[in-house]
Amino acid sequence: MEEDRHLRYLSELQQSVGSWQPWLCTLAEVADKLGVDPSRGLDHLEARNRYQHFGANVPVLAGQRLHRVLAAQLLTLTTQLLAVICLLYSLWGDLWDSVAVCMVALSIIGLRV
Repeated sequence: MEEDRHLRYLSELQQSVGSWQPWLCTLAEVADKLGVDPSRGLDHLEARNRYQHFGANVPVLAGQRLHRVLAAQLLTLTTQLLAVICLLYSLWGDLWDSVAVCMVALSIIGLRV
């Protein structure tokens, strides 16, 4: 449900923005386009309206169980390839390279979880 809202919000935002490139604009131009004052943030009414329209401001993965997110990360192609490489280095007797590859894989999983 929340993910659907998030995807709908992204679609609406992309349509409203079009080819606009905010990274090429000044802070004032971006704030004006988005209709917000950076020094004050949104007023109570606008914050409530956006909450009702878009839902809570939480990451898409919020509310998912850790073991499901972790399992999804372990099943990615990148993680599986790194696991195979780690195994091959272990079989070839290159322990330090094997440990290095495993650390990279664990870092990637940790960043995504």
